[in-house]
Amino acid sequence: MNEREQQALLQFLYLIPFGVIKMAADGGVEFINPVAAEMLQAASPGISCENGWEALGHLDAALRDIVHSSGQQTGRIAGERRCVITRGAKSRHAAISIYRINRDCLMVILVDVSNLVNQEQAAEAAVRSKRDFLANVSHEMRTPLNGVIGITELLLETEIDSEQRNYLNIVKSSGESLLSVINDILDFAKVEAGKVRVDATAFSLRQLLEETLRTLSFAARKKGLQLKQEIDPGVPNDLIGDAGKLQQVLINLAGNAIKFTELGNVTIRVEQANQMEKIFLHFTVTDNGIGIPPEKQSAIFEAFTQADQSTSRLYGGTGLGLAICSRLVGLMGGRIWVESEVGAGSRFYFTAQF
Repeated sequence: MNEREQQALLQFLYLIPFGVIKMAADGGVEFINPVAAEMLQAASPGISCENGWEALGHLDAALRDIVHSSGQQTGRIAGERRCVITRGAKSRHAAISIYRINRDCLMVILVDVSNLVNQEQAAEAAVRSKRDFLANVSHEMRTPLNGVIGITELLLETEIDSEQRNYLNIVKSSGESLLSVINDILDFAKVEAGKVRVDATAFSLRQLLEETLRTLSFAARKKGLQLKQEIDPGVPNDLIGDAGKLQQVLINLAGNAIKFTELGNVTIRVEQANQMEKIFLHFTVTDNGIGIPPEKQSAIFEAFTQADQSTSRLYGGTGLGLAICSRLVGLMGGRIWVESEVGAGSRFYFTAQF
């Protein structure tokens, strides 16, 4: 590189909007542009930057160890390490990357990411605010709605004519549908806020499945569907885990299967996935309903998403149920997925550890 090219490069390094430091392996600073000098001096006033490690140590004490452990590796050896630079009462955020040019030369890049961090924090605060609002509103709506449903049930037990009974049944059914939506929103808000924890207790798997089928039996009989359970002989009955969350996932998946199936049966199957220190079970919920198009099968586990918007109008629902299931299954140490064919039904699979 001739002198003219060196001058052009030097001018470029002085003008770029992020910090650049050229260091020797022993920490001696061979070059530092104005942005880097200002950032490091802001981190520790009085440092002359004669020793780069001394200056950088005020930002991230682990950097020297990372560089030394990299041996003679060239290229980027430490990248995108965030740190906070404090100057008086003000702070700003920086990202540090270190590149080894050759055996005796290191290049340190400092980028001010304060605006990005502030935007991230503002976005997170907005999400928290919306989530808290949904949770609070849902909770405030659920209490009076339970009262409306309860009074409606009491009225249905009184002497009323058939027209009045029909109206009250509509009120009760609509109230229960709305309560289901509110419960979904409340559950989703709790899961997203990280307020849901696994509560491990001893329970009977077969008893839990029987209770789940009883809960769903009325909806299945109403549509003329057969509701079945299949448990492999090797599956243990006595488990330690979160029975409530497991049942919530099963009711959601089997409830969806009943909702989207007009003829046939819905089956819950349990088998042991493999033998480890913990019990790892594999659950399958099978139906022969409307099915899900291949391009929609990954999206249905996202919040407020349904396979087809027309299904929301026809079958109801918020599109939160499967998103909640996905997160609950994750809390139980498993994963969830689906296999489906339009018009031929669906198989929802999930695993869980006990």
